[in-house]
Amino acid sequence: QKAGLNVIVTNPPRDSGQCLVIMGNYESHHIQRWMRAEPGKKLDRKMPLKHVSRGLGTNGHSFFPIPNEKTIRSHWEQLKIYLESLPKVKAALEPIAKRAAKNNTIIVMVCNWGQSDLLINFVCSTR
Repeated sequence: QKAGLNVIVTNPPRDSGQCLVIMGNYESHHIQRWMRAEPGKKLDRKMPLKHVSRGLGTNGHSFFPIPNEKTIRSHWEQLKIYLESLPKVKAALEPIAKRAAKNNTIIVMVCNWGQSDLLINFVCSTR
């Protein structure tokens, strides 16, 4: 009986002429995309295959647009708030961390907002 299972889930458009290649290599969990296209241009079957972003569509349009100046400034402001509050937060957490540490080690678990339900289920099941 096998100890694990790797599953690849994909849905290439039927009319794109894409194929799926599975080959042995190091464990990556990253799917590489290769297309006969340049960003901003449609597929051209005469072009050689080229490694492209996972956000590049068959029409050459990127689904991950470059942020505009307003968005960039907003992110810089958020980063500024974080960096300015960091010394105070570290000072407040240091005594808590010293009490919680075992052999000078603390294990921290984080998750994305979309995975928070799974984290809550995990925590509740450990009671």
